[in-house]
Amino acid sequence: MTLRRLRQEWLKLQNDPLPTCSAAPISDEDMLHWTGTVSGPSNTPYCGGIFHVNIQLPEIYPREPPRLTFTTPIFHPNVSPQGGIQLGELERAQWAPVLTIRTLLVSLQALLSDPNLAEGCVLDEEASNMYLGDSERERGNVRFLMLCQVGPTEEMELASDASRTRRVQLVLDSQLSLCQLFDSRHYRHHYYKKYCKSCTILALSIISDR
Repeated sequence: MTLRRLRQEWLKLQNDPLPTCSAAPISDEDMLHWTGTVSGPSNTPYCGGIFHVNIQLPEIYPREPPRLTFTTPIFHPNVSPQGGIQLGELERAQWAPVLTIRTLLVSLQALLSDPNLAEGCVLDEEASNMYLGDSERERGNVRFLMLCQVGPTEEMELASDASRTRRVQLVLDSQLSLCQLFDSRHYRHHYYKKYCKSCTILALSIISDR
């Protein structure tokens, strides 16, 4: 039953792919291990990011829920630093066999737009505290910390018809804003260094682009 169900889900994902999520088995020989991607929703700090998900299915699926973990670092109240995810549908008490890998990815993307800050659901207190902040600066901080984990996104390069100088300036402005944030808040310096390196590489690639 499990393999037949998984093959049906895989076929549907191939014939009717989701525009902002994807999933596929690691191999035909291991249908219980999948990988997926979730695009950061627009109008959220995660916009422009592609987040990879490891999907491990139990042998009695769909009677029990799969286990999903982010393999791309993500700064979110319901995601632990190790990638663990707090999502209602993944809990045995809320799981139903009618749910699929497809519906879980859609729910996961919705979680990025609307974090669950209820007691017992928060896995990253620092991210939760930022989301509870009322100011736009706090929301912007979440964006900067997302960027310094996944690196600069394509949207930072602007449209292809923008001037090279303007594109470089946008990248460096983003790096400067993050630098000012770290000077005052001292968050996650190893991520900050990684982000600055990514900004530098991106800026140099734009400069050398002919």
